[in-house]
Amino acid sequence: MRRLCEDGEALVEAALAQEHEAKRALNELARVSPGGQEFTECVNTVAGLDRGHFSYEETQIWPRLDDRLTARDAALLARRWETVRRRAPTRPHPHLPARPEVLGTVGGATAVLDRARDRIPGR
Repeated sequence: MRRLCEDGEALVEAALAQEHEAKRALNELARVSPGGQEFTECVNTVAGLDRGHFSYEETQIWPRLDDRLTARDAALLARRWETVRRRAPTRPHPHLPARPEVLGTVGGATAVLDRARDRIPGR
């Protein structure tokens, strides 16, 4: 996106800021006991942030990518995404910067810990 669009850097930074805010809200939700008012408020916050981010991607990001990617480029991007997704963390980590150089190193170790925690019943 950064390389494909003239305003790609700004679009990516806006999307990353939205994702960071959602990660912080998800992290807070994980710390709140279900059933109370605070839990309901956290769920509503996460849902609102998600809707806003999805709308941004659907109206700003995806149409521009669709205009600029060839079918071959789109297929290559999809394969790369699948590879990265398998090694990505499964839980929100709001303190982990969403930068490729960080995620490529620390993200892998974080993903291993997340997957171990995912296997623990009740977690």
